[in-house]
Amino acid sequence: MGLREFEENWNALAARLEQTLGVRTSRKSHAIVGWMNSAKRSYLAGDCSLGCAQVAYAQFAIEDLERVRAHDESMFAHFRRELRREVPTSNYFGIRQELRLASALLTKGIQFNKTEAPDFTLLTTPTIGIECTSAHLSEQSQSKPDVAYKVNSAISSKTEYSYSTELQILAIDTSNLLFHEGVHQASVLSRKGELGEAIRLTIDKSSFQSVLTFSYAWVAAGIGNGATLTNYYSRVDRSDIAETCKVLLDTHYPLGDIWVLGHLHRRV
Repeated sequence: MGLREFEENWNALAARLEQTLGVRTSRKSHAIVGWMNSAKRSYLAGDCSLGCAQVAYAQFAIEDLERVRAHDESMFAHFRRELRREVPTSNYFGIRQELRLASALLTKGIQFNKTEAPDFTLLTTPTIGIECTSAHLSEQSQSKPDVAYKVNSAISSKTEYSYSTELQILAIDTSNLLFHEGVHQASVLSRKGELGEAIRLTIDKSSFQSVLTFSYAWVAAGIGNGATLTNYYSRVDRSDIAETCKVLLDTHYPLGDIWVLGHLHRRV
């Protein structure tokens, strides 16, 4: 993508941001605007891959808002209100994960109520709750993260809460951790088997039936067409997962290699 095309796409996205969220790119303290402005700086500095990735993070958020709006105006108003506020980075990633899940659940046609603890209550028997959180590093951190440690800490922290549903699933945004590992290569993905086992030990001691981690990955767009940044998820179940949860997850978030294109191209 050349500079002219990048700038045209950036300006079009800025217009969508203002139309959907009512936020202008002059509001530099806003999280989504921050991604867009960082993208422009990176691209102009010659790091085109990083610039494209950063603007894609903003685009994905706007697309999820648009998708929620198409299905549920009341829920759109909730997320619009949350994302218009000035929130610290630690809170933004949690809200962003809730938005991603709301968009996915609505698109998949899963019946649910937006609740507090857990964040989503699925209208199943027995009731299944989905709690959202994030595993992240501060903006100032220059060190590469121990992803397993951060994910396990997130699981343990959320286990301390009481939930109104009979069964719980935890959905964790890990995009910030993999961003710190490097947008050009996420080496943790090559250790997904080892990582999964480390997480499963913690899940078995927790109140959760399964843990879904969400991030992004570069996927080849075809010979000579570069690559596109795509959503992906990884799933790890507890050893004795309840059948109700297993059936639900097998339908909507099946197990398997995250690099299988059929999984990557799903709306997750």
